[in-house]
Amino acid sequence: PAENALRPCLTPQMASSLVETAMILERYFKRPLDIEWSIDSEEQQWILQARPLGLPRIRRARSPALKTLLQRYPVVIEDQGVGAGPVWVTKEGADLDQFPTGAVLVSRYSLPILARVLPRASAVITDVGSPTGHMATVAREFRIPTIVDTGSATEILKPGQLVTVDAERNVVYAGRINELLHHQVVERASFETKYEFQLLRRLLKRIAPLTLTDPEASDFAPDGCRTLHDVLRFMHEKSINTLVHIAQEPRSLIKHGGRRLKADLPLNLILVDIGGGLEANLPRTDWVEPRQIKSQPMLALWAGMNSPDAWDTDPVAADFKGLLSSVTRTQTAALTGDVLTGLNMAVLGANYLNLTLRVGYHFTVVDATLWPTSEKNNIFLRFIGGATDITRRSRRAALLGAILEEFGFKVEKKGDLVIARAVKGTEQGTRTRLTLIGRLIGFLRQLDILMKNDGAVEYYFNHFMNTYRHVFQDGNH
Repeated sequence: PAENALRPCLTPQMASSLVETAMILERYFKRPLDIEWSIDSEEQQWILQARPLGLPRIRRARSPALKTLLQRYPVVIEDQGVGAGPVWVTKEGADLDQFPTGAVLVSRYSLPILARVLPRASAVITDVGSPTGHMATVAREFRIPTIVDTGSATEILKPGQLVTVDAERNVVYAGRINELLHHQVVERASFETKYEFQLLRRLLKRIAPLTLTDPEASDFAPDGCRTLHDVLRFMHEKSINTLVHIAQEPRSLIKHGGRRLKADLPLNLILVDIGGGLEANLPRTDWVEPRQIKSQPMLALWAGMNSPDAWDTDPVAADFKGLLSSVTRTQTAALTGDVLTGLNMAVLGANYLNLTLRVGYHFTVVDATLWPTSEKNNIFLRFIGGATDITRRSRRAALLGAILEEFGFKVEKKGDLVIARAVKGTEQGTRTRLTLIGRLIGFLRQLDILMKNDGAVEYYFNHFMNTYRHVFQDGNH
């Protein structure tokens, strides 16, 4: 119609959306594309076809001219794919909806929540993280150049700074290097049609899908497993059921090779050796002494737990409110069956520890690996509970979180629950953090009763740091 002859067929919003979609597709396929699209009567965008745009191809190796050119650009960070854009540094609580298309996402931690903005990112850089983590895995699926575990990217890179990220070489350059971007777009072969990729995709169908979902179903059995994911799901479910039965009768552990730890601490700790956790060729007895422990993470944790000043076994004077809450909580737990029968258990390997510990009415779980190489070092801590009301328990949790953050842990807090992680630390740093946790287990015992006001958090934080900072001076490494 004449009235529409001069009217643009696309609104600015439609055009912007098409551009962003095209950029996502080209970043994914790592090449220029010939894209066919359509917009229906409801203004819904559809991609009909996308195929490589024919461009002259040169040899894949980087030419001497490109190598010479790269030497003219300052290297900001040097520690797959290439991306460029302005730096966008995310901080805790940041609004990810504000992340601009084409920016380089820079974060302290490789958090799963960051995956939601990956389609709009030209590259990702983190201070801490693992190439096998969730965020890095999703980044690979979107083919976003990603460099993790740089250690200091959030300190070096400034918001808005234009950089080029070469994840093939683990280098970040200041400025935009168009020649490098062109190289990785037109000179890299597509792998989707290669035999190896097709084979791996078929194998993945036997690995990733989960079909064994209902533990009550008749096919929830070894014969019902169709993929490796099913096998892991079946093993996990049966392991949990076994642990529940053990919790109801801890003595069964002793019958199956567990040994009680002989120590002066107020613990009833059973050690289960899965290989190299205890001294070899021990005599047949139900007991084991601390000197017979060989597990490296357990030795580090025990150094803190068994330190002379870590435990105050004197009774804590409770006020009426704290005492009433304690009695009520004890009775409620007993009536509902929430009180375990005294089971404290540590599963020990030469370089592995999984500790489940109840001290009073708070529960601690520590899962850790300790090796000479930092890539293998990880600590997971879960702390919850207490004998008093939720307000005091939450204050104690806030105290624990503040101390852990001071020593480099990534901490999540909700009420009286604290979840903390420290990954890929040095051998000495990981050992120091485990010793810190051991000392905190004793320090926090019954402390919730004394958390009568918010000022108690700061008081006990300063008390702990002033007393023990010199002991853990290597904890941030």
